[in-house]
Amino acid sequence: MLTKCCALELSKYNIKVNTVSPSLMLTPLGMQSYSEEEIKATAEKNPSKRLGTVEDTANLVLFLLSEQADYINGENVNINGGILLK
Repeated sequence: MLTKCCALELSKYNIKVNTVSPSLMLTPLGMQSYSEEEIKATAEKNPSKRLGTVEDTANLVLFLLSEQADYINGENVNINGGILLK
């Protein structure tokens, strides 16, 4: 709701407000929190058959910052390889 309210308030200044919600990503911190078996099991459940990377998230953020995403405002983008489809 905060994203939507900020998007409404800041649109008059041509400021876009979006959020990015990544699932479990292959990061050093994430790797410390889960066993290798848990990571493999989670990846296997994902339709993409892998976990996301920092680069995956960065690419989404770069897209949202680009002119190509100029008409996207007030959205939450889940980046999860399709795990929420199940």
